[in-house]
Amino acid sequence: MQRLAGSPDRCDIALGSLPRVEHPTILMQAALGETFRPTSPMEVYSDDQPTFAPQSPEQEHWVPIDILLGCYSSKSRIITIFHKNIVQFATAKFNCIPADLELIVRLHEYAHALIHLGLFWKDEPSLIRSYPPGKESDWKSFLRTRSVAFRSLPAEVHEFLAQAVCWITIGMLEPLSHRDELQELFITLMERQPPHYVLGADILGKSPYADPTALISWARNPSRSKPPQGKRAYRQAAEELLRATFP
Repeated sequence: MQRLAGSPDRCDIALGSLPRVEHPTILMQAALGETFRPTSPMEVYSDDQPTFAPQSPEQEHWVPIDILLGCYSSKSRIITIFHKNIVQFATAKFNCIPADLELIVRLHEYAHALIHLGLFWKDEPSLIRSYPPGKESDWKSFLRTRSVAFRSLPAEVHEFLAQAVCWITIGMLEPLSHRDELQELFITLMERQPPHYVLGADILGKSPYADPTALISWARNPSRSKPPQGKRAYRQAAEELLRATFP
């Protein structure tokens, strides 16, 4: 065999091994065993600096992620990152490295997008091949169904799902020292969120070892069974689906 000219660009990677995953969207898909379909969401950075007006003394310490730091639009399938606010709050409120806060915000917004557009690896082959003879994969129908399901979820469930998926993904980070730092920052940021963003101690402790498949499948099903009426009924149903898989 003729030797190829030149030298490898990444001499630190052994042949046959994969590099450490650091990009948030790749890390999240790997952690959950999913892929975005039909395309990944578009991600844009914005110079906009949204503000938040507290309506009570309790809200004065809030730094709402989806108002001040980033957002996901299911209509346009765009993630927007307010990087100037991230730098400002990292310095003024959290005393952390802006890149670490940015990573958590990006993971949170990608988690929203994953609930909307993600597809489990094991389900992709049957879905992509399921079309009438002479036709092709029907991604328009897939998007319509997913969008109906996504928009039918109440805000408290959206944020529980995003926070849980973000936390599970952080638990996959390497090296361990960086994972510990990000977990600590996640909790610090969570403590400055509205109540529906807050994960209970048992979920923080056990969800990294749980299987969120049933929870995510339930969230994506527009015909999901409705829980009993009540302000927190949907949120409680979501939490119980995750707790049912705790080790």
